[in-house]
Amino acid sequence: MPRFSAEDLVASSDLDPVAGGEEIRLLDGEGHVTPEAAAFTDELGVYQRAVVDRHVAACPACARQAADLARARQVLAESRPPLAIPAGLDLVGRQIAVRSLKLARREADPPAVPAPDAPALDPWWRPSPALTLAMLAGLGAALLVGLIGLLLGGCKSNKPEPGPRTVQVGAPKELARTPGKATAAHMSGAGILAVGLESGGVERIPTGGDTAKAPLSPSMTMDAPVAALVHAGERLLVAADKSVVLWDPVKGARLKDVTGPQQITALAVDGKGKVAFFGTDQGHVLSWDLARRGAEAVAGFPCGATGIAPARLQLPPSKRCKFGTYFQSPDGQHACLYPVSHLLVQGDRLLRACREGTLAARELSAGKNAGWFTAGHLAALAHLPPDRLLLARQEGQLNIYSPGDNKLIHALVAPAVPPLAAAASEHLLVVFQGAEARIWSRPGRKPAATVKVPPGVVWARLSENRLTYLARDGRLLQHTMNVKLRSGN
Repeated sequence: MPRFSAEDLVASSDLDPVAGGEEIRLLDGEGHVTPEAAAFTDELGVYQRAVVDRHVAACPACARQAADLARARQVLAESRPPLAIPAGLDLVGRQIAVRSLKLARREADPPAVPAPDAPALDPWWRPSPALTLAMLAGLGAALLVGLIGLLLGGCKSNKPEPGPRTVQVGAPKELARTPGKATAAHMSGAGILAVGLESGGVERIPTGGDTAKAPLSPSMTMDAPVAALVHAGERLLVAADKSVVLWDPVKGARLKDVTGPQQITALAVDGKGKVAFFGTDQGHVLSWDLARRGAEAVAGFPCGATGIAPARLQLPPSKRCKFGTYFQSPDGQHACLYPVSHLLVQGDRLLRACREGTLAARELSAGKNAGWFTAGHLAALAHLPPDRLLLARQEGQLNIYSPGDNKLIHALVAPAVPPLAAAASEHLLVVFQGAEARIWSRPGRKPAATVKVPPGVVWARLSENRLTYLARDGRLLQHTMNVKLRSGN
């Protein structure tokens, strides 16, 4: 595997796209995230988003403020009829919307009195009653256009939103259990589930009604915890630490491998099972023609790097990049390099999500990039047949994205809990958050069913009548489902 230069990655990073109009002020005079930045993260560029993420993670007051705003927006989205704050507001419009959101949240759920030593937030966050009335009037004008559009589009406030189907979920049935903690899984076309373990081992589990385990040869183990695996036809690709190994899973034979200087964080294979793609913890994307022995970089497709503010240079190098890898170039540049968090092949397109907040697409047949989108820190990425994507952000926000149009279609109503895994069928969608699985009847915005599940789900598969998932403790569980059309549909 060729060695990649971090200097090249820094030099080739995408320029920071900033929302049109006035830039959003990120920090107030005391170093806290401003309400405008916390409420309008979708309009931030990748570098701006990295600044906000770092401060929210390190500042309890900023985190409380961000969570409070997220709940307020959810209250607004759940109103009948649902309302949404228009994108692209100017600075005054954002301030009006933020203060009205705060007022709406206080009326629905009065916040607890902050601790005496809690850091002060931006004084604009506490408007006077007279100013609040003015803000509400301004926000009402801003929301009126969106409300009229919803009403003209046929929005009926007296009908439920979960979609045209009702979903009833049965009790879980344990199909199998692996001997150790599961870290990754992938199902073959023949219905064999390959499970990677924290110990470095891999097990194969038939799921077509036969619950007996079919363990691989003892020699089919990796030297580190399995980070990702995927079937390539009848073969199996397994990534661990800095290596990707191609196995014959029936014989337990190691066919070939590639090893490089960077840790593997994501893995995918093209539709023909002939070319593998993997991402590294420093943002590189590589392709490996499985008929050959070496891998090569996918040109012009790395994750972006962000510069480091002078104030953060006073910290120890290990703490300068909370979510990435610190790097200093020979000419004195300081930057954070971010890992590839997800790779997904959708038809002829390779989709790449990065921890710095971007989602990019590349046309495999043409060998050129086909789109770029600011998506935020994605905890899960799933294909929604036939041509949509679920973007499940770390903070719990769930968005439906159209790659063809390069825009968000709508958001799902979900709690501010980090997603763990997601899967979809033709008419259904499931997302695992904490110890619950929420099932949507597409295209509904609210869940049609909620199911208690073990914490730490690492893989899921959804059909029109079954939900199957793998928990981190090694249990493979399955629920049967009864899905019916709603009366009157």
